[in-house]
Amino acid sequence: TALHCASRSCPPIAAYAPAQLDAQFDLAARAFVNATTQLETRAAEPTLLTLSPIFKWYAQDFGGREGVLDFIARYWRNVQEAEQMRRARKTFRIQWARYDWSLNG
Repeated sequence: TALHCASRSCPPIAAYAPAQLDAQFDLAARAFVNATTQLETRAAEPTLLTLSPIFKWYAQDFGGREGVLDFIARYWRNVQEAEQMRRARKTFRIQWARYDWSLNG
């Protein structure tokens, strides 16, 4: 089951085919993570990760902070940066992006 709130900051709406759910959910997760996450680095090390507040609201569903960071790293577009995130997870800060509750047009 895929839920959607219809606000601009929600993942985009999609139709899913039962036989391809895993691949389609993976694609949707990758697209959402990379569209809503910002990574700042200094001296090639992650220092600040800006995330959708969805990850704050549902952190326990992901297994807390560690689970959220694992999820982000799993779907992050750059493998080297994802590995840096995993190594620096205890030292970098997380901030939450502003959530846009206006409805999709």
